[in-house]
Amino acid sequence: SSRRTQSMDQQNNPLSLSRLLETTGSDEQFLNDEQYHLFSEQLRSTLEFSLEPDFLDDGDLMVESNLNLQATANPFQTQQHPQDITSLELVPSIPLTDYENNNQIIKTHQSMLPQHLLQLSENITTELSNIQFVHSQLETNLEDLYRREQQLLRDNSALQRELQGVFDSHLLLPTDAAKVMSLKRKQTEQELLLQVYLSELFAKAPSLPVGLFIHSQPFPKPVKQNARFQGPSEEGLEVSLLLPPRTRLLFAGRVRASVQYDDFAGPKKNPVYLVNEDSSIDPHLLRASFPELKFTKGGGKRIVKLHFEVDVEVALPDGTRQYGTVHTATPSAAICVLANDGQWEETAGLLLKREVFESQWLTGSSASEVGWQRVANVLQLHFLRATHQDLTDPARPLGTEDLEGLLAETLSRGSLSVGQTEFDRIWRWYGSVLQRLRSQKWFSGMWLRGLFLGFVSKQLAELTLVGQPIGTFLLRFSERNVGKVAAAVVDVGSVRHFLIETPNDKPLPEVLIAHCNLATILVFSSDFLLRGQSRITRRVDKVSALSEFFGKK
Repeated sequence: SSRRTQSMDQQNNPLSLSRLLETTGSDEQFLNDEQYHLFSEQLRSTLEFSLEPDFLDDGDLMVESNLNLQATANPFQTQQHPQDITSLELVPSIPLTDYENNNQIIKTHQSMLPQHLLQLSENITTELSNIQFVHSQLETNLEDLYRREQQLLRDNSALQRELQGVFDSHLLLPTDAAKVMSLKRKQTEQELLLQVYLSELFAKAPSLPVGLFIHSQPFPKPVKQNARFQGPSEEGLEVSLLLPPRTRLLFAGRVRASVQYDDFAGPKKNPVYLVNEDSSIDPHLLRASFPELKFTKGGGKRIVKLHFEVDVEVALPDGTRQYGTVHTATPSAAICVLANDGQWEETAGLLLKREVFESQWLTGSSASEVGWQRVANVLQLHFLRATHQDLTDPARPLGTEDLEGLLAETLSRGSLSVGQTEFDRIWRWYGSVLQRLRSQKWFSGMWLRGLFLGFVSKQLAELTLVGQPIGTFLLRFSERNVGKVAAAVVDVGSVRHFLIETPNDKPLPEVLIAHCNLATILVFSSDFLLRGQSRITRRVDKVSALSEFFGKK
């Protein structure tokens, strides 16, 4: 491996840049054209001769930054390209023949959120408002009101099933996938409110027609002990008190959070503790928020949930007073409490796998596969949350080609389902990249700026570079070397692949600029549904594209 990791000067190689300069007696900072072409041809032949199969991994050429070649050596010097390179005509990326079937599957199942579902949700909201008004009247036909509320409950349940069906069977726009989940939560809250309304119609002691509902939450996610769990652009943790129209709230204590364990061991094994676990209810919104709640001790990678309760006193329509404790009907989404950031990737994968196979997990079903469309939608929403993007207007979601790459094994065999073993393979690639996106500012910044093509194959990278000038390159996430970045660069008559090494945790932008054979970088669109045309938006000088990330960790 010394041929790969030692610099050319350390090997006393006569082809090293410094020795070539000494031989020519040049005091210039850059090689002239004759020197450059002589050196580059000899270097190319030397590399081609010395590379053996054991140096190759998935076809990625291991190129170390300690070659220390001048980034501006000919013919890639910026001053030799005075024209505006962003205005050059670019060749559209060509769909990969082997992926045509995958593309057709993706196209067949792409869908926008059906408008009739949005209309149904609006209709239910309107009818609920009408029922609330009728319910508040003293003289009301209780039997007719009871029938209306029961029918609305059935309509609400049907809408929830249809929303779930769309999410599980169609590849949705990122914003539509987020909208489906928002509508599901809204319909669940309205369902509980209707049940509270129904309980008030025939309320008698000791019944308590009050509900408690988790209005918003940033879970499921791993959270670090003794740290705030709400990240940028994430929803806060809020709990709502639900009251029917004719029941008056006389008193409400503080809403209390407690840990609910997801296994039979309970608190005996690696217990999880909370601080700032109670909060007062806003008297106008009837809502309590928990911005300062923290988990003080990691749970040994155990999955836990939050349960909420509150003591209330109410006056029923018949004038009687009732006091009792109200609990949330369902707990929060799943949480893993981490002792350190090093546990994030493993626990995040566990939580995401649980979310993907949620129905099997909840029912204890032996079935171990789900539709690939559900996997794609869950991955998309998870990606946006983990990278702190606005779900209603994401800066750069996963593209369809990213999803094709992640789901390539499933789609290539013509399967419509993803098993748990296949999901583990997806997570190894996706999770390792996501860890860097969430922890390295320059890495996430490069993604948002379109400087990574993403989760794609070498072949697709090569076809994307068809027609590009020598020195043009793109970056993708290596599948074989998970968590690493590979570069594909146009050379004379071919495309070369490099696995970019970052010695001593040197930032990737600095390493890229150190390579003289990487001149101009392709920048890609974030348009999720952009197919059949180029995703390339422009080609820019690498120094201009990468300089803003210098100094970022």
